[in-house]
Amino acid sequence: MGDWYAVVIALIIALVVLQVTVPFTFTAGTIIDPDQMNTNLATLGNAILNRAGGTMTGNFAVQAGTTAAPGLASSADAGTGVRLTTAEIDLCVSAAAKMILTPTSATFFGNALINNAGKIPDLSTAYFAQISAGNFTSGVVPPIRLAAAGSPSATTFLRGDSAWVTLAPVPIVKSSGPYTTAVGEFVLCTGTFQVNLPTAVGNSGQIIDVKNMGTGVITIDANASETIDTALTYTLAVQFQSVTLLSDGLNWVVR
Repeated sequence: MGDWYAVVIALIIALVVLQVTVPFTFTAGTIIDPDQMNTNLATLGNAILNRAGGTMTGNFAVQAGTTAAPGLASSADAGTGVRLTTAEIDLCVSAAAKMILTPTSATFFGNALINNAGKIPDLSTAYFAQISAGNFTSGVVPPIRLAAAGSPSATTFLRGDSAWVTLAPVPIVKSSGPYTTAVGEFVLCTGTFQVNLPTAVGNSGQIIDVKNMGTGVITIDANASETIDTALTYTLAVQFQSVTLLSDGLNWVVR
């Protein structure tokens, strides 16, 4: 009896001193009861909990973890899961970090709406051609980036060929004798003579201004059989009288 008693005492002492492996394998549908675990561990005693190599394995594994092999990993892909550290939480997919949460920021990688630099990444050319994150540096798109040449100002406009150009002033022509005008001109006349108009055909929407600056009579003559408000000519017989003529594509009309 004494020998058996001594053997039992020796085994108890050995269990207290030696490290004991306490493995656990997770399986689908396993429910971990914290109260039950606490009770079991308390029964085993603190010394026995100095585990030498027991690991938690299975579909849901707990390990140190890296980006390539996250601590909480998928059973289908060991590189897909969640990595927990004292400084951050990483969401990894196929051994690559796709989202990192830190106390101060959330960073997304890959084909995300906002990249790790806080900008919109390059958009697919299937939707927006030649637009990149570098084009958006503030809340306002700089107007110079809209054009290939020139500088925007209060006296310029963005032309159809993507160039900032100055709006050309109205050309002013002073005449004291017979004159054939061009579209867009402002003709200042002194004396008595005839001003000939170009054809209205092909000049739809174009205008011509004519003003009588003197005391003579200015006769405005439409091209060939074209008319001015159905008449072949239009007369400015009073000093400082003027008229604006608009082409409708076939004839001239007083605007």
